[in-house]
Amino acid sequence: MIISHIRKAKMVDKAIITKIYGKSFNAQQAAISVNNLLKTTGSWAYIAKINQLNSNHSIAVAFIIARSIMDEAEILSIGVDNDYLRLGLAKKLMQQAIIEAKSRNGANIFLEVAENNNPARSLYAKLGFKVIGRRKGYYIKSDGSRIDALNFKLKLHR
Repeated sequence: MIISHIRKAKMVDKAIITKIYGKSFNAQQAAISVNNLLKTTGSWAYIAKINQLNSNHSIAVAFIIARSIMDEAEILSIGVDNDYLRLGLAKKLMQQAIIEAKSRNGANIFLEVAENNNPARSLYAKLGFKVIGRRKGYYIKSDGSRIDALNFKLKLHR
């Protein structure tokens, strides 16, 4: 499988983004969450599609939703279908988000991630993001316990 392309998401992609979001995060709240994220002022999104084996047909398997306000951008959500992890899709989407943020005159891009999400933390560090803060008990795990969120920032050079 190879990435066929990354493109800006359209309204017709909302259903597939919701499906991926539900698999990656909270299936019960997926539709409401995705709808709210996409309606956020200044929001934009991309999807990553891959070619299916032995076919010219491609399917969307990952997304990123972000927003830009003034000279700052924020990654609101990024998700990869669990069946397509470790293919570099999140990295390519993050790189595209950085390009988009710069094109919108962004000086900084922010995001947050659960402290125990080591693959994401590693990716963000490789892309140059630095930890700038912590939100105690921000995320609620399925067992009801809480985990801290780490806040990251990347200074964009225009």
